[in-house]
Amino acid sequence: MRTNLLPLAPLPLLLSACLLGGGGGGAATATSTTDNSQAVSVRFAMKAGNQAVTCQSTLTQLGTSNSNATVADARFYISKVNLIDSQGNATELKLDQNQWQYLNTALLDFEDGTGGTQGCGYGTPSMNKVVTGKVPAGTYTGIQFEMGVPVAALDSEGKTVSLNHSSYDVAPAPLNLAGMSWSWQAGRRFSRIELVPQGGITRPAVGNPGDANYKAASTLTFWMLHMGSTGCAGNPVNGESVSCTNANRATIKLPAFNPATQQVVLDLAKLFSESDLSKDLGGSSGCMAGTTDPECAAIFKQFDLNLTESAPGHGDAGKPKGDGSNQNLFRVEAL
Repeated sequence: MRTNLLPLAPLPLLLSACLLGGGGGGAATATSTTDNSQAVSVRFAMKAGNQAVTCQSTLTQLGTSNSNATVADARFYISKVNLIDSQGNATELKLDQNQWQYLNTALLDFEDGTGGTQGCGYGTPSMNKVVTGKVPAGTYTGIQFEMGVPVAALDSEGKTVSLNHSSYDVAPAPLNLAGMSWSWQAGRRFSRIELVPQGGITRPAVGNPGDANYKAASTLTFWMLHMGSTGCAGNPVNGESVSCTNANRATIKLPAFNPATQQVVLDLAKLFSESDLSKDLGGSSGCMAGTTDPECAAIFKQFDLNLTESAPGHGDAGKPKGDGSNQNLFRVEAL
């Protein structure tokens, strides 16, 4: 439920509490600065309904199968963060540059690297639950951002810098994580959310016994949501430009949001509300943004993204259906 609380206070009013660093936890603020701008901290949380998501969590009653599941990974990128005023005008939040934020892109990380091979053991110990930056002094009542990594952005000198399609091993943080790279698509995983449903994931047999392409029924362990651009051509490692038919960057718009008193919540119960986590009917285990993957239609619906063209010739595959107001992933709640 979205809650209408007081808008972000204009200068020179100083909102109480301290400005957060990259690690999350504690209180956030919007404070005045010497250049007539406001410092803003936007706090994020990941939950399943009202249950906090951690590497030690057993999440309950997820999806159409009411599955219980543990968490194996929980990270995602956001970019192009804008605060919205009461007239609906969007103003870019100029991100602080640190290990979690580079140019206009930030990584949110809710896993702590614990849990072994069926937990968050492939992640990192560091976590981040806040995005920080500055906006011109004013009154802001909403927030908008993209879930994903842009193709490029301008640096402080006005030069174009490649972001999504670049070698992770030479990229600046937070784009330098092997676990968030997507080498076969020459880009980044925009989100890496992985669950281990109790009882496993059943994959039915394909074909008939004796056929050349027959595949026996099997049980999978990980239900993986890896969102990223698809249909990509070109290798940035070799200096080639990259183009993708399906960008798959979701727009998120929350018209009523006050960073002083509220946080932005990614709700896994909503995300998987129309998915059966006990079964996988083909393609990758879970959804890796494949246009023919049976599990991706329900996921893209929650993102309010077109999985394929809305009609032949429309060219809108992988694009948002609207302005981000109808997505079913993120909500606002009081701290």
